[in-house]
Amino acid sequence: MPHHNIINTITHPILSVIMPVYNREWCLSKAIETILGQTFTDFEIIIADDNSTDSTPEIIKKYSAADSRIKPLFLEKRGHLHAINRAVEIANGNIAARVDSDDISMPRDLKNRLNI
Repeated sequence: MPHHNIINTITHPILSVIMPVYNREWCLSKAIETILGQTFTDFEIIIADDNSTDSTPEIIKKYSAADSRIKPLFLEKRGHLHAINRAVEIANGNIAARVDSDDISMPRDLKNRLNI
């Protein structure tokens, strides 16, 4: 039986940042922090964990408890594309942007993606 857990709901942000993850404890904190450090702030981050076996789920829980824009989605292991598709299904933003769990974002990256 899959374990689905979504917490911290934001209604209708402009942007939904979709971040699929699997066993990324070594880089996930930095990726999350650089998204949270954006100059554009009207977003939610949906972190779709594909049943990681390292400390990735604990990292996601820590950040989602600290920032209501982060929506964790814990899934059974079905692959990267499934994780992305499930995240898109629950996205509330008018626009979606996918980022990798090892991406380091510059402070204006989201503004630049939106051309604002």
